[in-house]
Amino acid sequence: MIDSFSLDQDLFKSVFMQACQLNASHVHFKKTTASTNQDAKTMATADSADAVIIAFEQTAGRGRLGRQFFSPSGSGLYFSVLLHPSCSADQVIMLTTASAVFIAEALEPLVKQPIGIKWVNDLYMDHRKVCGILSESGYGANSRLLYTVVGIGVNVTDPVGGYPTDIHQKAGSLWGNHTPDSAALAEAIAAMVNRLLAFSKRLCRDAVMPSYRKRSLLTDKAVTFEKDGHLLSGTVCGVDDEAHLLVRVGSDLLTLSTGEITLHSTIL
Repeated sequence: MIDSFSLDQDLFKSVFMQACQLNASHVHFKKTTASTNQDAKTMATADSADAVIIAFEQTAGRGRLGRQFFSPSGSGLYFSVLLHPSCSADQVIMLTTASAVFIAEALEPLVKQPIGIKWVNDLYMDHRKVCGILSESGYGANSRLLYTVVGIGVNVTDPVGGYPTDIHQKAGSLWGNHTPDSAALAEAIAAMVNRLLAFSKRLCRDAVMPSYRKRSLLTDKAVTFEKDGHLLSGTVCGVDDEAHLLVRVGSDLLTLSTGEITLHSTIL
């Protein structure tokens, strides 16, 4: 079978290495791996330096709530950034928020289409999910934050044979059946990683929240969600400065810091 994604991997690696601000010893490329997030977490136990792991296939990619993340060879880029942020445990959500903004701003000029964000960690283009983000953290004594891994899966082109039946109605890719410029894509991903590395050392909300709110796809949408064991319905009012979702339920304004949101409409 011939892959539809004919990315020049050698050129991608060369350009990324030149553009990324990390030391070369902390940039790791893999043709295939089980999970870049797991690789990064394993690395965090042995090294206190920031790093990035980039793979062209995952055999056991994971999404939120333990779901499988479809990560085939020949259609996507899957990478995890290992960070040692200067923040408290309850501020980690800002790293996911920033990642969504930075990847959207990096890729939008290449695809020349708007990229929106479905709170808190999914990116959509033309009503299709094109990128997912999974952040995981390690903690020490007294719940002290030791590290955070931000994993990002980008659907670059459509996979050969299409998407699995459970996601084919919502999954999409940035370039469809076309191959992107390998060098331009490498520069964009490197720029995103550089911004995230800098942001992790100083969480400046003003650098991300205006863009995040502008790209938010849930604002004014009717949603259903679970809170404190109860299934509730309401209307999204926006996102606060802490990247929490604000939902109006009757006369109450609820604040959600995490959870699964279901849209009443099937189209974002």
